[in-house]
Amino acid sequence: MLGKKISTRLKIVAATATVIFTLATVFTSTIAWFSTKTSVNVSGGTFTVKNASGLQYDLYYLDHFVVNESNKDGNFNTIVNKHSGYEVAAGTPVFNKVNYNDEGQVIDNEQNVVSEDLNPTNISHLWPAHKLTYAIVVTSGNLNRFTLESWDEETDEDTKTKDNLDNDVLISLSWAINLYGAAYNVTKTNDVTADIASGFTASYSGATLNDTFTYSQASPAPQPRQAINVVNNVSGASSDATRQILYFSIEFDDSSDTYYELDTNDSYYTKSVDGNSNCYENLILKDLVFMIL
Repeated sequence: MLGKKISTRLKIVAATATVIFTLATVFTSTIAWFSTKTSVNVSGGTFTVKNASGLQYDLYYLDHFVVNESNKDGNFNTIVNKHSGYEVAAGTPVFNKVNYNDEGQVIDNEQNVVSEDLNPTNISHLWPAHKLTYAIVVTSGNLNRFTLESWDEETDEDTKTKDNLDNDVLISLSWAINLYGAAYNVTKTNDVTADIASGFTASYSGATLNDTFTYSQASPAPQPRQAINVVNNVSGASSDATRQILYFSIEFDDSSDTYYELDTNDSYYTKSVDGNSNCYENLILKDLVFMIL
């Protein structure tokens, strides 16, 4: 599984031993819905990345690719002028740093707080079959693991299917979200964004990576939620000659094994390769807490 949707506002809270990135985050989506809508009404939910190991790092986002095809423009899609993700890594990637003011709000180069649509951490507009990619650049210390410590969701009583025993089962957006990442030691130059692009092109974009968010109707998420290793046993370390860079992507899976078809007679969804992603429209994945170790 490799795909999904979110809305986020990122805050940085500096504690004595912890740096926290907080993003207001929501996932909702449908194929037909995305084809007819250019904006999304989002509600609560937070996406947080915590550093519990004394690491220092900066967050970057894949802004665009240097290519004349708008559907391959990186996180920012010029079709809808929002951060709605990309399908294929093509052309030269351009990564930009996420900057913040003293209140932890995302700002532009003129120090103005950016709008939700132009906020690179707002991923509520993610399209099916698209993904958003970010990079964490370690500036001090060594990264060993990157985990999803906890998360929550909101289901809809009217969005349900049946199990093999004919019991009602509420459909979960987690069945259509993919999460994956990898860390590399990249040769260091004086241009950090060029180094991030180099690592992305040489290693990350072409790598075969396993989805770590592997839930489905047949294998639902356990209660209570269990921590997930997104990137485990990272080797190497930052040095005078190399940068330690972790890339991670959130993807809305548009493969047929995530499709459901609505039976208009009884308003239940049935798993079907002839269906679509519309069942996920009003569902929310929220309160994600990542940990850098």
